Amino acid sequence: MRKAGRGCSPKQIAQLEALHVANTGRKRTPKEAAQLAELHALPRSPKQIARAKVILATTWEQPRSPKQIAHVKALHALPRSPKQMVALKATQSMNVGRKLDYPRSPKQLANLKAMHAANMGRRHTPETIEKMCMERSGDKSPHWLGGISREPYGWEWNAELKEEVRRRDGHKCQLCGVPQVECKQKLDVHHVDYDKKNSDPVNLTALCRSCNTKVNTNRPYWTMFFQTKALERARQGLFF
Repeated sequence: MRKAGRGCSPKQIAQLEALHVANTGRKRTPKEAAQLAELHALPRSPKQIARAKVILATTWEQPRSPKQIAHVKALHALPRSPKQMVALKATQSMNVGRKLDYPRSPKQLANLKAMHAANMGRRHTPETIEKMCMERSGDKSPHWLGGISREPYGWEWNAELKEEVRRRDGHKCQLCGVPQVECKQKLDVHHVDYDKKNSDPVNLTALCRSCNTKVNTNRPYWTMFFQTKALERARQGLFF
């Protein structure tokens, strides 16, 4: 009889990989889905629940053997189908900011603290930085909008106009309120509707470098935010 805890044989690994390739992108039939739902609906006994908790608490503490590590790397190296990539991105977006449903064990907490202490102050090598930049530059960036950053500004966009906007806004960031004298450089002038050719003063606002970077995400929200603020400013007669 095969002992529990023993690794899979090469033949079994080959069969599992063949099943994985054959079932990639395959949908369950209605009958299979109904059978799976019935199995999941079956109540677990207290003994089964206690055993599942023990397995969950102990599995993460057991180190993997070199053979298991090599097998996991081989599975990760298999190309994913477009459907799998879509499902993976959906899962990642759902888990952003999510807390664990179960507490970490003391050993897991100790491992996390040790990793944090080991990486404190550590910097990426120039080769790693260059590789990361190449992987996220251009159309590979999640903020890619078709290359609109290379579009030219309108003819009225110049240093005098930007300085007038800073003066109108009291030389303060219109989001966090930091004064320009506390910044290392002049305040940036931001286009509220993100249209570089619309340089109407109503469409411009002064922001510090940090806030100007911040408002480049979730653009519909920030457009509405600054337009509402511009309307209040117009009611007070603060436009030049």
